[in-house]
Amino acid sequence: MVGWWLAFVSMAQDYASEAKERMDLEFDVDDLEEVLAVEVTNQPTAVPRAPLPLAPNSELQDITVFLDHARVTRTQRLTLAAGRHTVRFEGLPLALRPEGIDARIIDGFGRVASVELLSGQGDVESTGAITQVRDDAKELARKLGQVQDRIEALLAKRAYLRRAVLPNQASQSPVVRELRDMMDYVGSAERTLAEELRTQEQLAEELGDALRPLLTRLADPLATGRTVKVGVEVDDPKPITVALRYAVSGASWRPAYDARLLGGEVVLEQFGVVRQSTGEAWTDARLELSTAAVSPAGERPPLTPWVLGGPGVATQVEVGAGVFTEVGIDATAASQGLIASDLQAEVRGNGALVFAIEGRRTIKGDDSAQRVPIARQRLSAKASFSTVPRQALEVHRLITVGYDGGFPLLPGPVTTFVRGDYVGRGIIPSVVPGEALTLSFGPHDGFRVRRQLVTRKREKAGGSKFRYTLGFRISVVNHTDSTATIEVRDQIPVSREGRISVKVLELSNGTLDETSGQIRWTPRVEPGADQTMDLAFQIVAPADMARDLDAEIMMLH
Repeated sequence: MVGWWLAFVSMAQDYASEAKERMDLEFDVDDLEEVLAVEVTNQPTAVPRAPLPLAPNSELQDITVFLDHARVTRTQRLTLAAGRHTVRFEGLPLALRPEGIDARIIDGFGRVASVELLSGQGDVESTGAITQVRDDAKELARKLGQVQDRIEALLAKRAYLRRAVLPNQASQSPVVRELRDMMDYVGSAERTLAEELRTQEQLAEELGDALRPLLTRLADPLATGRTVKVGVEVDDPKPITVALRYAVSGASWRPAYDARLLGGEVVLEQFGVVRQSTGEAWTDARLELSTAAVSPAGERPPLTPWVLGGPGVATQVEVGAGVFTEVGIDATAASQGLIASDLQAEVRGNGALVFAIEGRRTIKGDDSAQRVPIARQRLSAKASFSTVPRQALEVHRLITVGYDGGFPLLPGPVTTFVRGDYVGRGIIPSVVPGEALTLSFGPHDGFRVRRQLVTRKREKAGGSKFRYTLGFRISVVNHTDSTATIEVRDQIPVSREGRISVKVLELSNGTLDETSGQIRWTPRVEPGADQTMDLAFQIVAPADMARDLDAEIMMLH
């Protein structure tokens, strides 16, 4: 009997390597117990380093999101004896900026003596929390060692079963019944062993998953975030609240708008589109949005030349789907003013606007765009109509609103609706009180527009020059039940080449801006009637430029 047991133990020792393969851990359990026995455990061979979720030991209070970063306030409520103490704020974002860290006592009697951001280099500090982590890791490693021993024993038992129980060629041949009973026994025993092996392997996986983050935390001072130590001096042993403020990269916000046309009013809803990938969970926090911009290193920003006029200067912004916005000084529209507004902001510091978001907010840390409401304003609407038939045979409904609120409108994208119907998207530029904002609310189905090419002629103009003559006819039909004034825009080419000349031959009741080449008509169209506008012009160019002009002009229709 003793000989059988010694043979079994010897075979079990031979299966240590196979047991480790079955456990499939990134670390050796035997070596790990030796590593955990020492005080300092940040040895790169102990376990591969991996990022872990932040583990803050403080409460999130306020967040101010700027255009390119955020400022976060966290607090700890403590009861300390009189004297000097160190308060640790742990689990802070890795993107925490070292400049501008501030701590203060916001409730209770005491004062802040020092603020220190730990570098995250060197050994892991042996704090009470780390001691507990090490104890937990030791216990898990002990359990893994037991699992490894059980797997080795099961492997040895299975091998012994196969060798000792089944007959070999030298043994006496058993009768059929004995052989059948033996095979049944071996099969049942094999199934039991296989099930026990799977159970132990699953247990090893669960223990390994629990142990891995503990080892990472013991090996890396930054595994669960950065740490700030705040030195406080307490005079009275009563509860105090220590607040820490810090700036963190990876956060931003931008304004956005919904503009909804409701009869003679426009409802303008303003939002803040917030993104953050700081690694910090912004859960149930008070949120502010600020327009302040921070200069790098606090330096005074330089001024660049401000040039007026010249190529590329535009007074109107046109965007996809025919939706455009325009800002100007329209005394009539601007005097109409707001009907109602709940826009509230606070001017701070150097004139930055700060919007306090109502209630507490949770902002996901996956860098997804999240819209939070800022304000809702109702504005009187003044309707007009405009078309650019060269680009699209549509008459667009333009709404001009006067803005005389207490704070400017910030530039940002706008989504337009007519009641509940989506129209398109555009851009609202910066609008200051006293200015008029014009928004496009999409095509109006009550009008029809046509633009026809009626003349296209190419002929020699003497010498080595060619002359092109082009004529267009534009018509607008009013199918609504009211008279409407419609702005019609077109253009002629503008020559930047001295050898090319452009001459207007016909322009019926329109005005031409010779600098931009834009033409504007404002016909008044009665219900059921139409208005026609004619435009003709000539281009004279040298023969060496005629080929390029031929290709461009033949594309006109």
